[in-house]
Amino acid sequence: MTVPGTSALRPDQEARLGIPASPVDAAVSDQLSLARLLALFLVPGALVTLAFVALAPVVEALGFPPIVALLVAIVGILVPFELGVVLWAGRGTGSMLGAISYRRPMRLRTWLWLVPTLILAAFVGFGLGS
Repeated sequence: MTVPGTSALRPDQEARLGIPASPVDAAVSDQLSLARLLALFLVPGALVTLAFVALAPVVEALGFPPIVALLVAIVGILVPFELGVVLWAGRGTGSMLGAISYRRPMRLRTWLWLVPTLILAAFVGFGLGS
């Protein structure tokens, strides 16, 4: 059984035969160093933490709960940082989201059961946590 988009040949054999490498093969072969992996894991959280610590007193002085500072840090720091990482990883693929290999749309039937199930799970989770 072969998976579509894969080959039984090694990458060096494909290159000799002139078979272009698929984006999935390129993603698998580009392993991150331990330092880069740790940086991608720790830096976003550290930046959000610093922003929260800086914003929390200001937000509380304005009369808002401290969670607002966290939400501002997430929207202002974490989301742009993570989007930048994804766009940077997809550079040179011909698509802005080339780093995301599995982008097949879900069927409507799947949406119709998945969304209500997740909403129900969220309510149950918040109810149990209170």
